[in-house]
Amino acid sequence: MVVWQGITEGGTAVPVQITEEGKVVAIGEAGPEGPPGPPGQAEWPPNPIEGAFLVWLNGKPTWYVEQPIPTPPGVAGPIIEVDQNSLLLFESDVDQNIFFNGVQVYAVNADGSSWNGNGQYNTSQDWSAGADGSRDGSAGAYKIQNAFDGSITTEAIGPADNGNQTITITFNPPLDNSSNTFEVYAKIVGDNNVVSNFLVNGVYCNTAVTSQSWSLIDKAEYLSNENTITSVGIRYVRGADYSVLYALRLNGKILLDPLAGPYPTGQISTVANVSALLSRVQGVWSEGDYMKADESAQAAWLISKKRNGKILG
Repeated sequence: MVVWQGITEGGTAVPVQITEEGKVVAIGEAGPEGPPGPPGQAEWPPNPIEGAFLVWLNGKPTWYVEQPIPTPPGVAGPIIEVDQNSLLLFESDVDQNIFFNGVQVYAVNADGSSWNGNGQYNTSQDWSAGADGSRDGSAGAYKIQNAFDGSITTEAIGPADNGNQTITITFNPPLDNSSNTFEVYAKIVGDNNVVSNFLVNGVYCNTAVTSQSWSLIDKAEYLSNENTITSVGIRYVRGADYSVLYALRLNGKILLDPLAGPYPTGQISTVANVSALLSRVQGVWSEGDYMKADESAQAAWLISKKRNGKILG
């Protein structure tokens, strides 16, 4: 590099840079193209809400937020903490004009529909109501409702010991078993522990039942791979040979009668801000459950108090 002096229009001498060939280095003259730079990075849009996640949509990154399900009137929730299965803490204040001392409550889903144990139960219909009979023992033993109480220890057994009788349970509407996931939790007692003594759509199923374990009833076993299940039968052969039904499961969900078995229920003792203290609790309340008042189980004076009175304190 060589430095000369140049004269400005005003007569001032200033240094000028020239090349070894004597050419003045001009400012602003385009130089040679440089090497490629690193890959560019997309500019992320601002995060609109806690819990949103980023997706690629229409050729660009976009934040996606699931719209919250509006809580129906008369429903409190979700429950964010449970203490001793009696003290429930909610995300927001509990309406004391709806939930007050003496009110019977039960668990529901976020939209107010029948509780399904956060997805482990199917409560879409009153399953046992479709039975054409029931065998009742002492203290409710053997009744058909035991097959739909959410338990795999309570027994439903076929008709009384008069030989080759069947109780049929009809589903309305029928079950969609296109996934071929229909299972039975049962046991076979006596000489017939190879043939199951169970009927699906009126056809005896030859699927071997593993005693007191979930057994898949393949749809190939009834009416040429039909995808729809309209009924299930349980057969009582004779005194020493019979079938015991504990539960049915479809798509991984146990068929549960609404308000039966482990369904969380209780009675309001006190309500304060975001908490509710329950008594006479049945079932297990869990985080994520919602609570609804059951007017059908309230005394007339409580309903009148709720509609016409004012809660003090």
